[in-house]
Amino acid sequence: FRVFFKNGSKTLAGFVTPIFEKGNLLLMVGDDLWYYVKETRRPTRITPIQRLAGAVSYGDLARLSWTLDYEIEAMDMNPQIIAEKSAIRLDLVAKTGAATYQKIKLWIEKSTNKPILSEVFLLSGKHFKTIEFTAFKNINGKEINTMMKYTDHLRKGESSILMFTDITSRKDIPDKYFIKTYLPDLSAEIIE
Repeated sequence: FRVFFKNGSKTLAGFVTPIFEKGNLLLMVGDDLWYYVKETRRPTRITPIQRLAGAVSYGDLARLSWTLDYEIEAMDMNPQIIAEKSAIRLDLVAKTGAATYQKIKLWIEKSTNKPILSEVFLLSGKHFKTIEFTAFKNINGKEINTMMKYTDHLRKGESSILMFTDITSRKDIPDKYFIKTYLPDLSAEIIE
């Protein structure tokens, strides 16, 4: 994927591989999410929880923003050892029904506040996935999570890794990248 983020609430992802999906696009603006298949010429509205590939949902790629999408419902300040780190737990609840997950138990490293692991739940309360935050990189003075492992508990523990590489900060991302009606014209531009 080639992914562009803007203002925390806009995402455009272009499929680079596999070859049969090359040029397809995923656009999220606010709570609205569309999938554009280059042969159709029309974007289709989808939900963030729909499966993208393996154990990863569309919303996992487009946006999983703790501050925009969730509020803290409860906190457990008693440290636990998670992935060999002292961690505290935050119980998060979605601010809107459009969030990728409705409830999340998030363990953060006590000394750094970096996410270590989260358990995500469906509206029914069923444990859906576990997400492990496994790598961080300093980019332009900001610590960025660059690798996550997703384990899907509804698919017999199937797991996938989402890794971000070649991250750059750009201030010149055109506004047209985040307009649904421009998607048919952007396909080739995004994946090059």
